[in-house]
Amino acid sequence: MSTRKRGPPPPSQPPPPAKIPSTSQARNRSRRSVYFHINKIQVGEWSQDSSLIEGLKARIYGDRLVWELDHIQEGIRKIEIVLDNVCSMQFSFGSNNSTGVMEIELEKPPQFFLETSSDGNKKVDDLIDDFTKNTSASLYRHHKLFFGNDVLTKIRKTIVGFKRPSWDDVLNRPFPSKPELQFPKDQEHNQGEDDADAAANVDLNAAVKNGV
Repeated sequence: MSTRKRGPPPPSQPPPPAKIPSTSQARNRSRRSVYFHINKIQVGEWSQDSSLIEGLKARIYGDRLVWELDHIQEGIRKIEIVLDNVCSMQFSFGSNNSTGVMEIELEKPPQFFLETSSDGNKKVDDLIDDFTKNTSASLYRHHKLFFGNDVLTKIRKTIVGFKRPSWDDVLNRPFPSKPELQFPKDQEHNQGEDDADAAANVDLNAAVKNGV
């Protein structure tokens, strides 16, 4: 019986170069959201009533919270809070189906975005500066959102329904978990640097995409 000699194995192909994820891709790991209409939002010296703009929504994702403000002149602006940044939260229900309140305590300042359209009308979020009065959202830990009791009940059920240990930890912590109402000064400074780095990464990704 003849035997066939085996030749050397073909050279292995080098792995393809790693793609540099854009800031929006990194943020949008969890893309599915449930949204609820907010009656009013308050952070420090800043507040926004839903009756004064076209839309005021809370978008609840599995890994983050987004407050979305739709204004005919300013466009759709967003305040984004990743789950790891939530220290604690509480739900307070009013009597006789009156207004309920969701309060959230943050570890560090959130990020701010403006929704724009790219080529092909794809929606993208551009990083922007804090647009709240006197940069309140970059100074104060507590966000207070007002809803109808029925809406607030649905929000709580949505968050509990994620069945994520991180959300369970947030719900089980006392509110507030920290005595300070404002962020430390070094966190405000570091947040500004983080936002600048994120914007620089977006520019870099665009340059790589365009072959610059």
